[in-house]
Amino acid sequence: MKALAIIVAAAFLGGAFGASAASERTYVLWIGSQAFVTRDGSAWRDVTPRGAVSPRTGASIDAVVFSGSDDGWLISSNCASGKGWVYRTHDLGRRWIRHGFHAHTCAAGANFVLDVLDPRTAWMVQNEPTGSLARLYRTRDGGSSWRTVSEHLPGLGSVAFADSTKGWLASRHLFRTVDGGRNWSRQALPAPRGYRGKLRALSRISFFGRNGVVAGEFYRGRDVLAFYRTADTGRHWRLMSTLPGAGPYVFPQFTISAVSASTIWLLTSGAMPVANVTTDGGRHWSRHGLTQPLFAPVALTARVAAASNFHGLPYITRDGGRTWRLLRL
Repeated sequence: MKALAIIVAAAFLGGAFGASAASERTYVLWIGSQAFVTRDGSAWRDVTPRGAVSPRTGASIDAVVFSGSDDGWLISSNCASGKGWVYRTHDLGRRWIRHGFHAHTCAAGANFVLDVLDPRTAWMVQNEPTGSLARLYRTRDGGSSWRTVSEHLPGLGSVAFADSTKGWLASRHLFRTVDGGRNWSRQALPAPRGYRGKLRALSRISFFGRNGVVAGEFYRGRDVLAFYRTADTGRHWRLMSTLPGAGPYVFPQFTISAVSASTIWLLTSGAMPVANVTTDGGRHWSRHGLTQPLFAPVALTARVAAASNFHGLPYITRDGGRTWRLLRL
């Protein structure tokens, strides 16, 4: 089922959902073949552009980001034709403008991951796991045209840029660029005790001004999730806490959504899935067991979040993750 594959792949990279930094925030719930937006979690509206998804032609969504209260980006690929499109909206998805791009290879795990700096500037990673290849593209005209910044990133994953030059690549290691993505250097993260050199994966990085957060999976006989925070725009990262992992050979091991640098949701899967929520930047966490694994969360507040199960059904909680109910869209 195409929707399930998209949900799982996006959850691993943390790119399924986006929230703007504007005063009136727009939250995006992306469930495989449909994208919904909300201001408060009560009313959701389908904003999927016409033609972006088609079972007949193989067109499907790769990424959705709303970087401002009304400004949105959506990436769609057509596996049959090899063509792709960048959709842009400036009125909360009521109208979309389509720009031509290209599709990824559509091989197992292939995807596009988008990072938006402002209405005109964005970066896009093309991940090709079967070829162990990741390319980086950038636009400076709102998605009308893109140029290749790097043909070979040092790892598969997602990027997060703090400005036009300084950015980070979250992969099996953390990498940093100071020239807009042309060159990358590896950046060390303090490992949990006994887990040095055992990092397996990183979540997507979320920045809120100079503050930023990222989580990583370490494995040495058992899985441990490490949570990090920066207060100087990524120059230094502090290990704030560790959490139990989902167990060996579980994919995706965890998914994350940050409301702010202080309020973060981290969902683990596996045989005993858990919703973890912090309101103090990762120092302390409340933990609530889930009746089923939930993926790709979109967090609105410390109490309200939505997520999808493995079958693409959306659920919502309004009590900090204690109970979840089916979300009627």
